Amino acid sequence: KAVEFAPGSFPGHNALGRLLVETGDLKGGIEQLEIATRLDPGSPQNHIALATAYGKAGRTEDAKRERQIFLDLRKELDAAEKR
Repeated sequence: KAVEFAPGSFPGHNALGRLLVETGDLKGGIEQLEIATRLDPGSPQNHIALATAYGKAGRTEDAKRERQIFLDLRKELDAAEKR
């Protein structure tokens, strides 16, 4: 429902994507997580969820890339919090 009511908002796509992945719909879940990531590329949670989905789908290089983006974003956020 969240995706229907707010298609341009990343949290609904992220939640739906994670749910689809957990219930075995890797293709659908990855599609939703990719949308979430495009909508908010600065969100670490989008990248780690996408990395997990890619890993489950056997897309190891994609998973590795998304994990690195996640780590880079976390490092930036941690540094900003210390200022």
